[in-house]
Amino acid sequence: MILHTVRVQNYKSVNDSTSFEVDEKVTYLVGRNESGKTTLLQAISKLNPVDPATADFVILEYPRSRMLAYQQRADAQPDEVLTTTWSLSQEDIADLEDILGPAAREINGVEISKGYSNETVWKLEIDEQAVVRHLIAAHQLDRDEERALEGVQTVQDLHRRLSELETRTDRQYALLVFTISNFQDYSVDLTARNRLQNRLPKIAHFTEYMRMPGQISINDLKWRQENDALEDGHRVFLALLDMIGRRVDDLEQIEQQEMLTAELEGASNRLTREFFDYWSQDQSLRVQFSLQRALPGDPPPFNEGWYDHLLLYLGRVGEVADSSRHMLMGFQQL
Repeated sequence: MILHTVRVQNYKSVNDSTSFEVDEKVTYLVGRNESGKTTLLQAISKLNPVDPATADFVILEYPRSRMLAYQQRADAQPDEVLTTTWSLSQEDIADLEDILGPAAREINGVEISKGYSNETVWKLEIDEQAVVRHLIAAHQLDRDEERALEGVQTVQDLHRRLSELETRTDRQYALLVFTISNFQDYSVDLTARNRLQNRLPKIAHFTEYMRMPGQISINDLKWRQENDALEDGHRVFLALLDMIGRRVDDLEQIEQQEMLTAELEGASNRLTREFFDYWSQDQSLRVQFSLQRALPGDPPPFNEGWYDHLLLYLGRVGEVADSSRHMLMGFQQL
């Protein structure tokens, strides 16, 4: 899905941005400090954020100058905040076409909005009669079989008519099964929306790169996962594990130290190569990960279990820099 326009209203310092266009590649927001550029990006990110915990619009984000009046009607009449329009990519159309047929190619665009009710509202126009004609044609019903469905214009009517037949041919039965299996609540709009929801891009808003700590205790990380206490640096480490196809539990069940070491070295080499895509000043730099056993005398939480240590090597002079002090790293895919 490709974002085309955005409008933000009733959010922090922005009363109404009016609708503005978004380029497919790069869009710049230019303005003075405190003019609302960051506010616009924060609002957009709440449509489908990478971190679901940041998805909700809350009343404290309503413009302060009008908040008192709004509080009196907020529950009954929650205001809109974000209105976006999107076009469908060829991949989106192909995904819908599997179910809707040629009608998927006639969808001109999609509007997705969200406000202080925190309900995401989709608007799209689909020729449902064309969908029904496609379904009947795709199942190759003969004239007598089609005659039993004469006058049907919606998928819901199609399902009802097929269900009411006292006897069904094999092709009619296959069509009934298809509608039951592929159309949620026998609604074309709902089915299309749910398929597109899975294709809606995840949106990440950040003002600085996530910093991965120089050392991470595996025991402490597991506790944080179980108690919903992960910080950004821990998420970066989890992304690293995902890169080598491992989970945190795998690190506690180490039976082949040599294999794990080889995997970590592979991740180190890959990150080193990617590092140079953005940093060309010093080609001697190298990223290295190592997994070590904690010792009882070390400070907690690094005094039990395993811990990972990230180092940035400055190979030219043989120096080693601890990443927790000197390294700032961001991942493109988290």
